[in-house]
Order: sequence, then C-alpha cells, then structure tokens
Amino acid sequence: MGFCRNTMLKFPPLKPHKSIGNVFVYSQKNSFGSIVYKMANKDGKYVGLMETLPTIVNNKQQSYSPNATSYPSLLIQKLSVGPKRQGFGSAFINIAKKDSFKHFCNGNIHLVASDMYDGFHPPQVFYRKLGFQFNKSSGFTERKVDEFIAGKIPESDLYGLGDTYMFFEHNVDKDGKMVESMKKFKEKFPEIFEWL
Repeated sequence: MGFCRNTMLKFPPLKPHKSIGNVFVYSQKNSFGSIVYKMANKDGKYVGLMETLPTIVNNKQQSYSPNATSYPSLLIQKLSVGPKRQGFGSAFINIAKKDSFKHFCNGNIHLVASDMYDGFHPPQVFYRKLGFQFNKSSGFTERKVDEFIAGKIPESDLYGLGDTYMFFEHNVDKDGKMVESMKKFKEKFPEIFEWL
C-alpha cells in the first residue's frame, strides 16, 4: 500500500503571515465587521494597532473627496503605535492602501485625524507626509501643517488643531464599473485574493 502522488489537497493552504521589514502583522475581523491589525516588532513586543472598515462614503457635504458624492473607501477607525517615529505607522498605512484594493475600495482611504491624545504632535502632519489630503473646509489646518512641513513655523504653532477629515484618493469610481469588474475577477480567480 503506497502513497498516491497525484492526490490534491482538499483544503486551502495556510496563509503566510505578513512580514514588513522588522515587524510582524496579524489581522482578524471582529464582530462588528471591522478588520483589526496588530503589529509586533522583531523582538515580539506589541507596537501598534490599526482598525479599518470598508465603507461607502456618502459625501454630499464633501467631508472628504470633492470629486464624488458617493464612493467606496476604506475607513481607518483607529491607528495607534508606540514608540512613535519608528516607521510602524507608515507600515500600517501601506497595509491599508493594499487592503483598500482587496476590499473593493479602489485604493481610497479616509479617516478623522485627531490631536486629542497628543496635542503637541498632531497626526495631521504624519498623514499629510504620506499623501493624505484635507477636505475643502480645513483650509486653515492645511495651511498650518504645510507651513510646518516646509520648516516655516515651529511645531508648537500646531497645538490645538482638533479633528480633521482627511482622505487618500486613488479612484472614486463614479459609475461603479471598476468595482463590478473587480468582483467578477474575484469570482473567477478567488485564490489570488486569498494571498493578498
């Protein structure tokens, strides 16, 4: 009785863990439909958490992109890292950009940047450096952040920026054709999306 070499697996192979440089990222879906990412450094210490949710932005007041009133986008509900300025936050944003395509959000991301937890180092600067844009009603905040990035004002002038709507726009897909074609592609080739 020998082993048959022509047998196929009856179950999908295990997904590889995501490794980004010197960090390890684990993700799972919670009971509310959000995707929670946890990050550890190379020593196994917890360094951050990001929570996202694929949504349709109803943008009639243009809180986010001025180019569409309704479009798919990945909402970053929570992003916290520690220690800061080690590249962990940027790694999370890169994951969000990739997962925005995986969840049919066309590369679009939106969030509310708040300085509630650290008024002296507002997150608006971090997001702006990574390509996020401000909405049309955040002109004052946008001007202040851009002046700080250009080195024209000290960081202490940014204290008290408050909450700011920010977005990363890749493709707002006004007519919905891109999302439909991606869904058909996923139905034909589901194994590709399992490895993303």
